[in-house]
Amino acid sequence: AYVDLANHQSHLDIPILYVTLTSPSIRMLAKKELFQIPLWGRGLRAAEFVEVDRANHTRAVQSIEYAARLIRDGVSIYLAPEGTRSRDGRIGKLKKGGFHLAKETGTPIVPVAIRGTIDILPRGTRTMHTGKLVEVTIGAPIDVGAREISSVIDEVGAFFRQHVEN
Repeated sequence: AYVDLANHQSHLDIPILYVTLTSPSIRMLAKKELFQIPLWGRGLRAAEFVEVDRANHTRAVQSIEYAARLIRDGVSIYLAPEGTRSRDGRIGKLKKGGFHLAKETGTPIVPVAIRGTIDILPRGTRTMHTGKLVEVTIGAPIDVGAREISSVIDEVGAFFRQHVEN
């Protein structure tokens, strides 16, 4: 199992990651608001995605604990550490939750850079633009073992910027 951390440009990131990631079993951590969308929410629950209530710390911790149990059972967890889609394609500040999940479970982090989905379906729009190229770069697993979380965050952020912003 891995903790797959990817930047977030568009609603298209999720299906693209499910096609490109190599883990045989993977679940996504997703904000609770996605589970409230008719039909979409039912699909997320049926796929056993992990619902995170970012406004309720106690429930958010319970969700992370559930994700940790899944990892221990051999299921990889995917999440977007930026916490929201980019408005301009640049990498935002990375939140620590996924990094702590990896460290607490002793699970390697796989950084995944997605470039180009923002050109197909930008944030705030519903119209898709065809004929655009999407690139997905999957990095080598990062052992978080004895490392400080801040140095791993810096490494993953640098990976994202190298493969997305350049």
